[in-house]
Amino acid sequence: MQGDWCLPNVLTSNEAAPSVLGGIVDWSEAGWMDWRFCVADGLWSIGYNSRRAGVDASELQIAFLDACELKLTDPALIWCRKIRALMALI
Repeated sequence: MQGDWCLPNVLTSNEAAPSVLGGIVDWSEAGWMDWRFCVADGLWSIGYNSRRAGVDASELQIAFLDACELKLTDPALIWCRKIRALMALI
């Protein structure tokens, strides 16, 4: 897994089709981990970057979770989000 999934690390292919993934950068934290850690990072990043832009993140986060075929209530995702929150304190 990439290990630092956040909006600034995701490249889209072009402005005409911004929903098409063009690439992912910053692989410095890549390693073996549950893929839901990257989803947890993505949820945090969508919220953080949306707040900075003055946009409501809830619809974007729901769309992101739908694309990942997950719900906020997924036990493994909840665990990954808690672990990431603890890691941020270190």
